[in-house]
Amino acid sequence: MSEISSVPAAGQCDAIIEGLKRHYLFAAMGDDALDRIVANGRLVRLEDGQVLFRKGDPGDFFYCIIEGRVHIGYEDDGKVHVLNDLAAGSVFGETAVLDRQPRSADASANGPVLLFAVPRDDFRQVLIAECQLEDRLVQLLCERMRWVSDQVERKNRVERELRKLTLAVEHSPAVVIIMDAEGKAEYVNPKFTAVTGWSLDDVAGQVPAILRIDATSPDLHTELWATLHSGQEWRGDLQSCRKDGGTYWESCSISPVFDNGVISNFVAVMEDITERKRLQDELHRLATTDFLTGVANRRHFMERAQAEIGRATRFGKALSIIMMDVDHFKKVNDVHGHAAGDATLVALSAAAKAMMRDADVFGRLGGEEFAVILPETDLPAAVLVAERMREHLSQVEIPLDEGVLKVTVSLGIAQLGPQEKSIDPAIGRADAGLYRAKGLGRNRVEVVEG
Repeated sequence: MSEISSVPAAGQCDAIIEGLKRHYLFAAMGDDALDRIVANGRLVRLEDGQVLFRKGDPGDFFYCIIEGRVHIGYEDDGKVHVLNDLAAGSVFGETAVLDRQPRSADASANGPVLLFAVPRDDFRQVLIAECQLEDRLVQLLCERMRWVSDQVERKNRVERELRKLTLAVEHSPAVVIIMDAEGKAEYVNPKFTAVTGWSLDDVAGQVPAILRIDATSPDLHTELWATLHSGQEWRGDLQSCRKDGGTYWESCSISPVFDNGVISNFVAVMEDITERKRLQDELHRLATTDFLTGVANRRHFMERAQAEIGRATRFGKALSIIMMDVDHFKKVNDVHGHAAGDATLVALSAAAKAMMRDADVFGRLGGEEFAVILPETDLPAAVLVAERMREHLSQVEIPLDEGVLKVTVSLGIAQLGPQEKSIDPAIGRADAGLYRAKGLGRNRVEVVEG
């Protein structure tokens, strides 16, 4: 800050007096009093961006702008927040001069600025004498002005925080839905529209499609809303539909919002995990199914078998196993090639699986060997199943370049013993029956009892 002259020029004095008269403190002052204030002041020039004073600095001067503009504000988090932008003729800084308290805001030049500054004591002496103000009245006046200034600053800070939150939600990579206490949508962010195709106009006042799970999963619906109405957050995966009718998977976090202890809203934050689900399903498929035929692989078959044994033991139900092997499979490979052998396994496994119940477990244990777990099935019933399977598979036609191929299968059957806790003994007996069928001419069913 640089001083130019202790006395403003005549034209500048007129501009200063006009500026002072517009301020409520000086509106009723006579010309002599205003002349005394001007006579005691000095001129100050600021360059663009130069700081006149900071919040917390002592109030040594009050100012009147002759030329240019001044920003009044404060710095927060490294940023300057403007509360007011004062033009030529404006008076400012009087509160700190009156109550002798530190400055309540920052002041800096917005471009080149010429200011008129009056020292604190000269200003107070003229003002109090002319207006017959007492120090107590000045104090009350200043407290009111500072309170207003604090409220403005607080309001601006709240508005800035709200703008930050709004921008964060608007640009969030996650779907955000704000619902009322009944679960009806009040706000959705742009990501919601990008993922679902639904706009706020489409869903406002309705329960969003992501939460319309009554028909498809009533238990999940009940559990979700019971959790939320108890005041707790709910997390989980939900399947929803897009506006075009397509479906997708969402990972959801839904939280209640309280107002004076009462739930007023729910906020849902969701992420589209369709691709992640697809990859998980694919990994699960690769880990549990045979790569050629698509039926359960050996490891998954044995896991399912053990689970079925647990159920059979717990409920006292019968359980049987069928071992199946393709007859003369080596000859198929030798005569027609391995591609024909693969086609044979694919065709037979598909035909066999089509005959089974949903509860049955069908797997490829290796090579041309397959196995079937038949829950709640005793030996006589298992024999009927195996005979139907043998007959049906013998009629399956496998198309080859040189014509149509038909093959037969041999099957062995065993039933789980009442004291057996593992599938291995029953598999051993069924395998023995399979080899007996092979030895007796193939294309037949043999039973080995425990």
